[in-house]
Amino acid sequence: MAIRISLTYATAAMTWIVASDAVEAALDLPLTLSRAVNTGKGILFVAVTATFLYLFARRFLSIANLTHERYRRVQEELHTRDRSIRQAYIEVLAAVTGGKLILMWPDEVDHHLGEVVLPDQAITRPDELTDALARLAPVLEVLPGNADAALLAANEGITNALKHAGGGEYGVRRTSSALQIVLTDRGPGIDFHTLPRATLIAGYSTKTSLGIGFTIMFDAAERILLATEEGLTTLVLEFPLVETPPSG
Repeated sequence: MAIRISLTYATAAMTWIVASDAVEAALDLPLTLSRAVNTGKGILFVAVTATFLYLFARRFLSIANLTHERYRRVQEELHTRDRSIRQAYIEVLAAVTGGKLILMWPDEVDHHLGEVVLPDQAITRPDELTDALARLAPVLEVLPGNADAALLAANEGITNALKHAGGGEYGVRRTSSALQIVLTDRGPGIDFHTLPRATLIAGYSTKTSLGIGFTIMFDAAERILLATEEGLTTLVLEFPLVETPPSG
């Protein structure tokens, strides 16, 4: 549309200039009058050009603003839909797992963490995994009969962070009733479309899932808190400080 308008305007302007020159030559105007006519033509040409540019700019800006407004509305609709999908997953996963797997919003996790027992430690290479487990082992010894399982779960979580996000951080917190292994990474997050399979199906793994080790973490921990989005995933593995008596 803009190209057609510009070509139409240029054709009309050139036609007007050639026609006016022809009329001027046919009338054989005196030099003084000819200069005055040329000056008038120049002023008129500038005025017409300025008017065209003004109208064209208004039209262009109007289209640009309309496009931006539509884009903003689409983004808001997608954001609202994403929140609805996430909320549905929160409710469904909590129900299916009997409250064992709790999906949270990223800004909710900190409210559920206890006091720091082991400050967060960064890990970026697989050869650092042995040292990481050596730091965690004595802290996890307070878990009655569950220290080995907790260490294995931590190993799986850290391994997944290394594999899927190139590393992350690990630390330990303590509440009045549980020890919490906190694992974070700056990877792509977990796609909600694959979240149920990535967290609940043994052996399921993709580049944006928690990997095949999640079922080990799920079986070992009493409760798992998960917050995930692009650029930040936080996984909290909770283990009871008081040994749970056997059922039956």
